[in-house]
Amino acid sequence: MPWMEWYDSTAKPGCTPTLATIVWMILAIWPYYRWIAVVQAPYFIWVSLAPVLQLSMTWMNWGR
Repeated sequence: MPWMEWYDSTAKPGCTPTLATIVWMILAIWPYYRWIAVVQAPYFIWVSLAPVLQLSMTWMNWGR
């Protein structure tokens, strides 16, 4: 299926660069504006949880 090839090509980098960027940003801003770093916590949790949800839905629908 063509959409699967597109999905595979876009999903390869994974969430690691995004998580690393968020952690880097939180650590870089913490000494100056702690409230901004704290506000990023829900976003970090969502970015950590979203790949698990996506992979579990993909796995559950794999044979359909």
